[in-house]
Amino acid sequence: MLIIPEDKKQYVSRFIADAGIYYIATLNKHLASISCSRAFLMMHGEIYFGVGNDTQVYQQLLENHHIEIMATNSHGHTLKIKGIVEFSKHLEYGKKVVRHLPQLKRYYNDLTGYSMMMFKIRDPHVSLYDDDGDGYTFTY
Repeated sequence: MLIIPEDKKQYVSRFIADAGIYYIATLNKHLASISCSRAFLMMHGEIYFGVGNDTQVYQQLLENHHIEIMATNSHGHTLKIKGIVEFSKHLEYGKKVVRHLPQLKRYYNDLTGYSMMMFKIRDPHVSLYDDDGDGYTFTY
């Protein structure tokens, strides 16, 4: 049975942190494309997800802002978020994520010129399923 607290954004943020990896579904021209990432943070009450500006998924999101994110946590529950990508103008958010994920430092730094681009999902529609397949939908 799913019990969702009142602070739904905080719940989603904790869920993604527990999952460790989330998957991003986009379109590459007319074909489906899926990528994975660990880069996310909660700043000023908003959940931001990250993709590198050197990646195909970044280019795909610039062309088509529709996105779906999926993650599965340690309890076997699945979270899906659908919505519209809105990239942040705050480049320091991406730098903060890179500082907290040391494996990214060799890719995203001044020497390579690549940056972690952070985005939030506008008008998110969230679906949550437990390991029995029971579901719950909400927005935040």
